[in-house]
Amino acid sequence: MSCRLLTLLLLACCCCLAASQAGAADLENRELRVVTITQKPFVMRVEGSEPVRYVGFYIDLLNLLQRELKFRYRIYEVADSRFGSRSPKGVWNGLMGDIVNKTADLTLATLRIMPKRLEAVDFTLPVSSSGLSLLYKEAASQTLQTSQAALLLQPFAASTWVLLLLVYIIYLGLAFVLFLLSPYELGGSAGSASSTVAKARKAGCGAFAFITGGLFIQGFARTPKAPSARALAFAWWLFALATACCYTAGLATRLMAGRPTASAKFGSLQELMAQSKVPYGVLAGGSTATMLANSNIPEFLAVNAFLSRNPSWNVKSTEDGLQRVRKGGYVWIAEGITADYHGMTECELVSSPTGLATVDIGLAIAKGSNLKQAFDAAILKVKANGELDSMKSRWWQKNDDQCAAKASDWPSPLAPGDLLGLYLVLLLGCLAAFVALPLEFMLKAAGLPFCGRGQQAEQPAAAAAAAQDKPGKDAGAVATAGSEEKQPEPESKPLV
Repeated sequence: MSCRLLTLLLLACCCCLAASQAGAADLENRELRVVTITQKPFVMRVEGSEPVRYVGFYIDLLNLLQRELKFRYRIYEVADSRFGSRSPKGVWNGLMGDIVNKTADLTLATLRIMPKRLEAVDFTLPVSSSGLSLLYKEAASQTLQTSQAALLLQPFAASTWVLLLLVYIIYLGLAFVLFLLSPYELGGSAGSASSTVAKARKAGCGAFAFITGGLFIQGFARTPKAPSARALAFAWWLFALATACCYTAGLATRLMAGRPTASAKFGSLQELMAQSKVPYGVLAGGSTATMLANSNIPEFLAVNAFLSRNPSWNVKSTEDGLQRVRKGGYVWIAEGITADYHGMTECELVSSPTGLATVDIGLAIAKGSNLKQAFDAAILKVKANGELDSMKSRWWQKNDDQCAAKASDWPSPLAPGDLLGLYLVLLLGCLAAFVALPLEFMLKAAGLPFCGRGQQAEQPAAAAAAAQDKPGKDAGAVATAGSEEKQPEPESKPLV
């Protein structure tokens, strides 16, 4: 029994193979008339080409089938730019009309396989499938809603803010150490007459005013005297100025873009029907409109009833639907395969699948035509070897990458790595300061002044020491040597 079944299966396979080969042999060098509709990315006319030339996903598919079946083809566009619907008198228009009237041998478009169409024409095996999606325009600056306080923090990343705080604390400590230890900064060494506590308090106040004032581009009450403090000041002020410029530039970009707002989002037909502010519609006379009218799904029936009362909300063509969506304030209920493409290639558009009514798409041929078996076998082959999937991913993924490059209207927050050059400036400033500090001690030990400041600081102390050594008149003369002698003003007498 099993041997008999195996024999029957082999015979059936041989018959199918022979039929497909016969069909392919019949198609060899035969010219097919292919009717199409221009629609991105499926069939697109190359502008300025003579004769007219077409490119697109379905053109690539047709070339694959031509390679397998060895036929020739001639493409033309349907006159009324419609996919096809049947009038009450039973007359078909659009692509369907050309196949029924045998004006064309094959369709090349996103034509859904539907029961009413199957009554009039034959379809090849599905080349793709598509559900219903909602296509609408996203707000120009759609981001998460934030407060104005959070907006002030957005020019820098969180890690950058943490690093800035850490750098501020480190430089505050370095400035305190330099002000306290440098013999040229506060006047005198640690063994001077001024107490250590008072000197530390003065160094702490000076370091805080110096670092904080530089951070907010406010400067410092007095210019640092010591070479080490000046090296630290140069690095810190340069860092603060460049950081402030980066921050204000990022903040200005966000303020000019306007406060971010969230646009309406529709994830299902229920959400779309629950609101009344944004109009929506379908392609008039298309397969989606037919599906809504003949379906038993409650959501489809409700949408169909609503659109029957508002026929002006429907669109006349695919391009008309895209133009209304691009203007904003309109939702187009379209085929998912079309909506997904435009949602990927046009960054302001959003394609939201409804998850309902997934329908196959095929190539329509005349009823009873001998083309069906040959095309079915060729479609199975290009599907089995993965050529159809790779070709689709090439058309969709290429444009998706282009859109991802423009995903955000705002620049990304500055990360610590973006300010690496400024942190190197701070490091060089630290090294220069702590190289200069030992040199200051050596100059001080040698009794050499720095730019005259050490000599000026020691003059009052030397004068005081000389005054203690000389008594009487000499002491008074030394005590007043550093000051101008004031002459008594003559006493004024009243006028008589």
